Amino acid sequence: MPEITVNLEAVAHNLRIMRGLEREKGFILLPVVKMIAAFPPVLELLEACGYAASGLADIDEAEEGAGRHALISLWPLGRAEDVARRFFRSPVSSLESLRALESAARALGLRRSALLMLDLGDGREGVQPAELPELLDQIARERLTHIELNGLGVTLGCLHGMPPHEENMAQLGEAAFRMADRLGRPLAVVSLGGSVCLEWLIRRPGSPRLPAGCVLELRAGDPLFLGHDMYRDCPFPQGDFRGDESERIAGCFRCQGG
Repeated sequence: MPEITVNLEAVAHNLRIMRGLEREKGFILLPVVKMIAAFPPVLELLEACGYAASGLADIDEAEEGAGRHALISLWPLGRAEDVARRFFRSPVSSLESLRALESAARALGLRRSALLMLDLGDGREGVQPAELPELLDQIARERLTHIELNGLGVTLGCLHGMPPHEENMAQLGEAAFRMADRLGRPLAVVSLGGSVCLEWLIRRPGSPRLPAGCVLELRAGDPLFLGHDMYRDCPFPQGDFRGDESERIAGCFRCQGG
């Protein structure tokens, strides 16, 4: 039977490093727990370290009604009710998905938030930058009462391996200003997905430039659970992250799956 060994001491060490980087480089972390299938002892550790929310890619891994997770992957329209019920925030990339989420949240009597996903070259998900103004105009005319579209998201280094660079980060910043202007309200968050983005945030703090009051978020799990830059196959450029590629398992939890 497959087995994953999780060294909670090492995870706590890596969380402390991330806390320091957040303060120094000006971003916040959304820990992504998909690689450990939302293993409860890890969620308890995250909460104890000040991370009440975490990111999941699988709808069915979230407890119904818990509302502690953000969904980080696009979802089938037919599962809008499950998404609204289980996640406090989810991604959308079309008017249809936003309407489906609004309808589901209204029927459940829940208030949720959403990120509008933008494709900046990786091709995994999101609206194309050239199509963004028209979609924002359409969204601005919608009467949303139970979904707050308050952020912009992008995923990099995933499907086609596109990393962050000067051009696409400038595009992201411009899109954030455009979205705030078209919707007539401030954005709460711009969310960068993929551990590939941590290297960028370390080397270029303050980029991308964002509207006032908008928080830059990093959705990542590798720095916490692997302690290694898997995209570049090297250590991260700052912080003594632990990988613990040894036989020592003291203080560890094990989880097994079929």
